[in-house]
Amino acid sequence: MLQLVAAHRSRLALATCRGSIVVEIAHAVNYNPEWTLHLNASSPENDPMPKALCILGMAVAAILLLLFGLDLGLGIPFGKVSMMMNVGFIICAVVLAYLSWSTFREQT
Repeated sequence: MLQLVAAHRSRLALATCRGSIVVEIAHAVNYNPEWTLHLNASSPENDPMPKALCILGMAVAAILLLLFGLDLGLGIPFGKVSMMMNVGFIICAVVLAYLSWSTFREQT
């Protein structure tokens, strides 16, 4: 939900946006049709970008987990330079994978 503050003749109105059109204006201020703001934002149901970004996040997490997991276990890409760095990146990759997966499930 997007909230916008509109100023008109030294009065403030709090407008609440649901979807692409502002549908409410605070009751504390006298309603004036000039205050209505229209937004041309696409709705989450029609926008494929959030799903693509979630999938991209899961792919990046998988690549990080593979690279630093192999380095921790076999020392292939980086030669086991720092075990703490490997463990830190593995933890970050797991967190990124979890956040991407949970956000992807909310999208559907």
